[in-house]
Amino acid sequence: MRWLNQAADLYRHLIIVLVLNVPVIYLILLLNIRNVNSTILSWIYFSCVVVGYYVLPLLFVVSIAFLLFFPLKKFAFIPIVAIIIVFVYFLLIDSFAYKIAKIHIDHFWLEWVLNDFESFGLQPSTIRNILFALFGIIAVEISIFTIARRIWKPKFLVATFWLFVVLSFGISQVVHAVAYQKNDVRITSLTPKLPVYLPITSHKNAVKYGGFLPISENETSAMLLGMPL
Repeated sequence: MRWLNQAADLYRHLIIVLVLNVPVIYLILLLNIRNVNSTILSWIYFSCVVVGYYVLPLLFVVSIAFLLFFPLKKFAFIPIVAIIIVFVYFLLIDSFAYKIAKIHIDHFWLEWVLNDFESFGLQPSTIRNILFALFGIIAVEISIFTIARRIWKPKFLVATFWLFVVLSFGISQVVHAVAYQKNDVRITSLTPKLPVYLPITSHKNAVKYGGFLPISENETSAMLLGMPL
């Protein structure tokens, strides 16, 4: 029983760490859409995508890592910290790459940079800036882990956070499916600006349940034509 209580306490600490990372991930992804004309619906959608699409897989991975490395006790958080750092750092570097080249990082992009760095048009100082960004992320994550130790952890923190993340994923994907069907640019215009983002589309369900969402055909058409609503 003591072992189980210890595991529960450490896992709540881990959840607090992820909660504190949500604003960091949000701000990084916000860099990709800073020039987009936003509406209330697009902000709701974007917020749900950040929490449901990006935080959810991180939550899965670090939870599995926690189960695997918990027997290491004092050293259990070292690989988990590394996972979070790599994830957040990737999002940050991708936002830099997207700003410069208007493409997101993938294996073709990495091969291009490694084999022909000069033709990519990057300055030698870029390597220095990339390293500074890495050290910055490491410092932020160490601070988050330190702060998380001092924060009160509610009893139902784990269940509440899991529920919130899963619901955010569901809402974001339902909104995208309907918006994709109705060609609502408030939503579809955000999709290519987000890294490694493959949202769910469902023609059948979008047609069936699309009327329940505040997406207007007339409003969408007016936006496409560049006309005032």
